[in-house]
Amino acid sequence: MRKTSILLLAFLVLLSGCINSTTENKTDVAKATSTTVAQSATKPTTPTNCDVIPNSNEKDSCYWNLVVTSRDGTLCGKIVNETIKERCLQTIAVNSKNAQMCDTLKTTQVRESCLLYIAISSKNASVCNAIGNDRMKASCVSGAGRA
Repeated sequence: MRKTSILLLAFLVLLSGCINSTTENKTDVAKATSTTVAQSATKPTTPTNCDVIPNSNEKDSCYWNLVVTSRDGTLCGKIVNETIKERCLQTIAVNSKNAQMCDTLKTTQVRESCLLYIAISSKNASVCNAIGNDRMKASCVSGAGRA
């Protein structure tokens, strides 16, 4: 299960390049992801440790690291950067196969890709009905039928 989650997380990071966002937001996501990998390799941390970090990008990375290791989705709410927060919430929704949680995501591309991942991983093509993008919906139905 952990290996699947890590692979799914890597896929989500790769897919994040498909979203129309500013270069700054993409850079913030990349920094958060790379910092998270470095942090997780060196030491575990707690929300209290994250709370005292003055730099907001580093603080977001700290919370992201905790979410990845603990699967505690409540920590996504502490992330300031909206792009990273959306990815965080998407990761929790996908890992828990909670399509209703996808509906709370603000960015259409992130919300619809969340639904796609859940449909495919749960082999439930009916989840695809909530996807507005016709190409993504077709991929979803096809993938959910073959998963």
